[in-house]
Amino acid sequence: MPVRLLSILLVLLVAAACDTSADTLTSAPPVSEPASATATASPAPDLPVATATPAMTATPDPIDGAPSGERALAHARVLAADIGERTAGSAEERRAAAYITEQLLSFGYAVELQPFPISTFVSRSVTVRVLSPNEETLRATPFTGTSAGTATGDLYVAGAGLTTDYPAGGIGGRVALVRRGQVTFGDMARNAYAAGASAVLVYDPNGDLISGRLTGQTPPIPALSIPGSDGQRLASAGGSGPVRVTLSFDGGMEQVTAHNVIGRPPGGQCLTVAGGHYDTVAGAPGASDNASGTATMLELARVQAARGNPEQTCFIAFSGEELGLLGSQYYVENLTDEQRRAIRFMLNLDMTAVGDQWWLVGSRTLQTRGRDIAAQAGVTMTPRELIGASSDHAAFIDRRIPAIMIHRADDRLLHTPEDVIDRITAPPLETAVQMGLAFLIAFSAG
Repeated sequence: MPVRLLSILLVLLVAAACDTSADTLTSAPPVSEPASATATASPAPDLPVATATPAMTATPDPIDGAPSGERALAHARVLAADIGERTAGSAEERRAAAYITEQLLSFGYAVELQPFPISTFVSRSVTVRVLSPNEETLRATPFTGTSAGTATGDLYVAGAGLTTDYPAGGIGGRVALVRRGQVTFGDMARNAYAAGASAVLVYDPNGDLISGRLTGQTPPIPALSIPGSDGQRLASAGGSGPVRVTLSFDGGMEQVTAHNVIGRPPGGQCLTVAGGHYDTVAGAPGASDNASGTATMLELARVQAARGNPEQTCFIAFSGEELGLLGSQYYVENLTDEQRRAIRFMLNLDMTAVGDQWWLVGSRTLQTRGRDIAAQAGVTMTPRELIGASSDHAAFIDRRIPAIMIHRADDRLLHTPEDVIDRITAPPLETAVQMGLAFLIAFSAG
């Protein structure tokens, strides 16, 4: 730990120990989550449900209590490399939840798994085969939200998929082949269905498989992407004679159960909350987004336990963030008024390893105070607002709980297969833990 930052943390620790406002940390009535918040679904059989409340260390070893970027990096490696893609409600999400549970228990927290229902897109199988003039199997991927189904028929080359690209009498059950570029994927599918297509294949002339989502009302036909080179070749062949294809897609939108993992100090009372999401988008191992933030949270939880957790911080790994902050919204919506009022603030840790700038996002008062605390420690953190995106702190702010996010910008490989563990290093993780600890101490002191 840098000497200057160590000095700042020691000052904050002493101040928090001496501040008379410490009385208010224990004056709020004990609270716990309502049973209804955790009884909506049962965890999967391979997910351990922790009910024991191990005692926290009363006199922590000061060496064990020092923030460690290497410890955090080890957590990130398990999540992003050993487990990998962790979409909400998946088996991999359950493996990650089990790992987080194990770690929080080892630090001395009582752990609760909070299940909540989500609707997610599932792809079990997808096939596209050309039957004539030459037989071949094509690579393909479904558009998120598309309907399941099968289709066999001649291709109809439908240009850019505009309504004017189809004949007035329709195409009589043929399979539409559409070039990406002028309308949304949802409009492509709806226009094809309105023209009588049994399915639609979409290609990007300048790209490979397309990862996209159908917006708006979904028609009851499969909408699949094929590589651009295959699409161009089939479009050219379709101009010379019939091209017959067969395809199938098994999957669609399904109801599944995701889990928040909540680590509570003895007594179960949350006066502060520190959290980060551990789910990923499909197809991404999520090292930066957000194994880094989850790992930071776990190391911060260990450090807090070694201190005795005087701020009574609960540590929460949220799922469903990538689907629209579903886990954090579920958590705050199931708090009683008393529980909500007891939480002084929330610290969100989202993407804390990749990039060259530290951002503070959230409640303006906390942004300003956090910037000044960081500056005293020799760390530049800039108050910023997210544009076109959000994270779990927003769910707390919406319920009038002050919240701030520590975020490292700018990562252009988030939500891609290239977001791998080799991009993550220990130093920024350690800085994030150090600053998270400084914020918990300072903001709790008033």
